[in-house]
Amino acid sequence: MRRGSISGLLRWLVQSDVKVPVRPHFGPNRGELEWRRPNRATLLNMLHHPIYAGAYRWGHREIDPRKQVPGRPTTGRTLKTHDACRVLICDRFAAYIPWDQFEKNQEKLAENSSLGKMLAAPRHGPSVLSGLVVCGRCGCRMLVGYSNANGKKALNYRCLRNAIDYGEAKCQHLSGAVLESLVVERMLQVVSPASLELSLAATKDIEHERKELDDH
Repeated sequence: MRRGSISGLLRWLVQSDVKVPVRPHFGPNRGELEWRRPNRATLLNMLHHPIYAGAYRWGHREIDPRKQVPGRPTTGRTLKTHDACRVLICDRFAAYIPWDQFEKNQEKLAENSSLGKMLAAPRHGPSVLSGLVVCGRCGCRMLVGYSNANGKKALNYRCLRNAIDYGEAKCQHLSGAVLESLVVERMLQVVSPASLELSLAATKDIEHERKELDDH
């Protein structure tokens, strides 16, 4: 993997306008070869699949009965690495890359994944709108970020979903402090005694109207 990471490979493919082959599993073109723009999920599936190194695997996505939801037979699937599958037959197909290169790629991907988890923004922080803010340009959910400014942790919201998944340019970002102060102010107004009294009065009016409808 010359680019050293999935992100680097994705950016190179996008900049070079290289499409990737895909055979849809669903829809009217099921099984037909299509050329689509590269994305992170497809590249990860390709780099993790041992068939490109000439190996056959079976048992990659087995169902764990302990994780199944009653009445939903497709739930409980677990993803296993190539060396943890029930069946792994090397030298079964013509290989695009040698087996030792494939294993080096897996080590690099695992290393990048571990590093990314260490550098990622913490799940718990001062944000009260985490997972709720939607970008007004592209409609994607914005990610929460924390940056150090003058020794203080600054909150911000960044729209990076298309940049992460498709190698596109970053969409936009905004300060979280201003947005959240406005939202908190509105929330306090809603739960203030006067607002609660109005809400209770409105509820009583609705119940009264329903009773009159029932009587009619």
